[in-house]
Amino acid sequence: MNKIKVRLNICGTECTLTSEDNETYVLALGDEVEKSIQSIMSKNDRVSLTLAAIITALSFCDESKKAVAAADNLRSQIKDYLEDSSRSRLEADEARREIERMKQEIQTLRARLSAGEAAQSAERELVRPAPAAPVQEKPEPLPEPKPLEEPEEFELSAEEQSLEEARPTAPAVPNVHTGHYSRPASAQVPEELDRSSFMSFFEKKETD
Repeated sequence: MNKIKVRLNICGTECTLTSEDNETYVLALGDEVEKSIQSIMSKNDRVSLTLAAIITALSFCDESKKAVAAADNLRSQIKDYLEDSSRSRLEADEARREIERMKQEIQTLRARLSAGEAAQSAERELVRPAPAAPVQEKPEPLPEPKPLEEPEEFELSAEEQSLEEARPTAPAVPNVHTGHYSRPASAQVPEELDRSSFMSFFEKKETD
């Protein structure tokens, strides 16, 4: 960059400066220095121009030092922030890679689980028990047979009783059991046969 020469007049003192900055910026700096010297001299009449210039130079030097220190502090903070940002970026990348790895592992486990469930289902189909035979209902019990009714007894007259006693006694017939409810053979003589024998005997008696 080309250097330029700027003529300044500060508190009646002329000087020529050579600077790489533009003329406007240099003139602005000269005006600021002149205002600072005049401010110090206005506050104390005993202060000379040289002393006011020295105090102004010390003030600007102090501000410059403090500005440099502040800039260094900011620069250090920015550096720390950049390091933290870089570290966070690395951690984020590592976390992203870990997430991708976990996703792949989850997919692998799901595939294995599906294969295991399919194998268990096929095994259950192979060992499935045969269907149970239907339970047959018990047949209803047959009603018990009713006992045979006793034949009605008939009362005989005195004459019939005498004729019945006079009739020869038949030999005893052994009891024949034809079932649970069978009765002796003598008790099973039909009523019609007994009456017909009696009537034939009675008619024969009258004929004689």
